[in-house]
Amino acid sequence: MAAEGTLEIDGETRAVTGSAWFDHQWGALLNATDTGWDWFALQLDDGREIMVFLLRPAEGDLLAGATVTDADCNSVEEHEVTVTSLDEWTSPATDCTYPMGWELSVGNEVFTLSPVMEDQEIGNPYKTYWEGAATVSGSATGRAYIELTEYCD
Repeated sequence: MAAEGTLEIDGETRAVTGSAWFDHQWGALLNATDTGWDWFALQLDDGREIMVFLLRPAEGDLLAGATVTDADCNSVEEHEVTVTSLDEWTSPATDCTYPMGWELSVGNEVFTLSPVMEDQEIGNPYKTYWEGAATVSGSATGRAYIELTEYCD
């Protein structure tokens, strides 16, 4: 989404413009996500957007899926999805270990996601999780935003 506003740095106010991310969730997610989820949102340089999710329910199989949206805003669901972690990172602040760096296969395309920095952990009294920015390479280039929950005890 297009965004504009002001940013104050060291007492100086500057006008800023760019694109923004609108993150929202709805529905009875607690039943589906009782032991965590991994969520990947890719914005590709060719104008496409891809959303991939993994749900790790307490009982039953891992659930995975994707939505691929073309540059004209036409979306299709993709069920041939795999996510492979390439490494892991342990937070020095919380000792939580997260998967770090991913290979996503969506249909016949493969994307590699690399975090812009490992320490993007968000800690709060309710829930500690990892949420942050990454770069995309492989079948297409771009940027991504990732959310990893329930990796802390």
